[in-house]
Amino acid sequence: MASSSVDRRTEKTLSMAGIERLLGSLEHIRTKMGSERDDDFKFLSVMLQSSDFHNLVEVHRRVTATDDALRSTVHHENVEDLLHEVVETLNDAAPNSEHAELLSVLDQSYFRQLCAAYGRVVRKEFPVPSDEPEDEADACGEKLVKIQKKRGQILGATIRVNDKTRDVFVSRVLHGSLAYGKLRAGDLLLELNGERLRGKTVDDVAAMLGRTGSEVTFKINRSDYDVSLTSEVYVKTHFAYDPMADTLNPCPEAGLKFEKSDILKIVNQEDPKWWQAVLVDQEGRAGLIPSKQLKERQMSLCVSNANDIAEKRYVSRKVSWWRICTRGERRKSLYSVADDYASEIMTYEEVAQFRPDLGTCRPIILIGPIGVGRSTITKYLIENNPDLFVGPIPTTTRPRKSLEVNGQDYTFISKTRMEDGIFNNQFIEYGEHKGHYYGTSLAAIRDVVKKGKVCILAVNPKALRTLKGSDLKPFVAFIKPPSFERLRETRREKGSDSRSDDEFWKMLQSSKRITDRYANYFDVIVVNDDVKKACHQLKRHAENIRVQPQWIPKQWLE
Repeated sequence: MASSSVDRRTEKTLSMAGIERLLGSLEHIRTKMGSERDDDFKFLSVMLQSSDFHNLVEVHRRVTATDDALRSTVHHENVEDLLHEVVETLNDAAPNSEHAELLSVLDQSYFRQLCAAYGRVVRKEFPVPSDEPEDEADACGEKLVKIQKKRGQILGATIRVNDKTRDVFVSRVLHGSLAYGKLRAGDLLLELNGERLRGKTVDDVAAMLGRTGSEVTFKINRSDYDVSLTSEVYVKTHFAYDPMADTLNPCPEAGLKFEKSDILKIVNQEDPKWWQAVLVDQEGRAGLIPSKQLKERQMSLCVSNANDIAEKRYVSRKVSWWRICTRGERRKSLYSVADDYASEIMTYEEVAQFRPDLGTCRPIILIGPIGVGRSTITKYLIENNPDLFVGPIPTTTRPRKSLEVNGQDYTFISKTRMEDGIFNNQFIEYGEHKGHYYGTSLAAIRDVVKKGKVCILAVNPKALRTLKGSDLKPFVAFIKPPSFERLRETRREKGSDSRSDDEFWKMLQSSKRITDRYANYFDVIVVNDDVKKACHQLKRHAENIRVQPQWIPKQWLE
């Protein structure tokens, strides 16, 4: 602090010395020029010696020093990547309460949006407003539109050429781009920086734009089409997309790259083949993505062949002693996915943000291949976190044993009542053993949720359809086996598992089949490389979904 004070006094002294030198120079110049400018020199001398001028010099000095300090601040251009690295580091570190609290803050959508906005500002990814307003349309309906841009920035508009008239039109304008609000779809482009466009090809116009400087001026005939009549829809993606690898994309440079399970805001659906969207956490200029109709048509070409192959692979699977019964089909293997394999073609799923009610939590549903450890994980979480996790009480039609308590060990009901419940879709899964029904009811899960606990249970993937159609808003965790080498290391070679290599390979193959068929239901994938680590991840997810906003299917809120 003392050093800083000395520096400020030194700088002020230097400023005063500069003024004294200026006064000396002024007197030297006056003696050489004669007496005809004495009044001017007198005025300058009085001004330079006035306290007001000295105060202005001091203000300038302090502002300059502050500006220099701000320039020296380190601005991280890729703050989103930095945030991702921090989260990964915390996830890999030994768990503790401070890490959990920090992760909870970093996972908040508003914090991620703040980081995304900061990154865009640092990278200067925002439109540069024009200092000049648009010119009014002349008597012919023509008007000038000026757009300011920086080198390398794209306008965010695509064009088309009428094959007959050779006129150049705007075909689309990307939401949030430099051209957004300046140009409209359907505008007739007459001139670009004074050069006529009629007769030019799309490539010609692109080359002309590439030669422009910081200002682009179009002369246009305005379209009557109102671009403001667009609706915003939020969707969850069920496929990954790279526009640069899509040969059908009319303008790959204007495309939007996204990963599977990303949340997009669709801002324009007017083109039946190409929508405009932005990533929710990185809102900015919109990009082109294939429409739902286009993507479903592409994906449907492969489904019939995939189903034929899948049917042959799955039909020979072993059946479990636990038998599942459905209307119209009396007996099927609980774990066989040969039946009902006709894949739903999932591209985009409309979602909405859900804010959990205080004291309630979505049930956590574990699915995965047989032997991956779902039951072990469930048991560990319930035994070590009894105040958080509870399993639903199963229902059965068998007689109650002497030491069993109804509503605690099982819910005992009559066979007729259970069959009525099965018929009315009140059970997520059910089966028959030695003439008696066993099953898990939706009511049993609701009872746990009402008590403020996290209901956790492992189910067959086929139960997901019933769960998704219920009012429970399930959070689905896919328990995935590690690699083959890791399976051998952590299970058989340590003596905890006597299964053969062939059985490990079958587990991995089953995991892939379930992923291929049911991945659109997954909220999270947890690799069971280590039981305690997997349980820690699930506990963190459980704590987060109790308090944090989440994107869920919109139909659940309707």
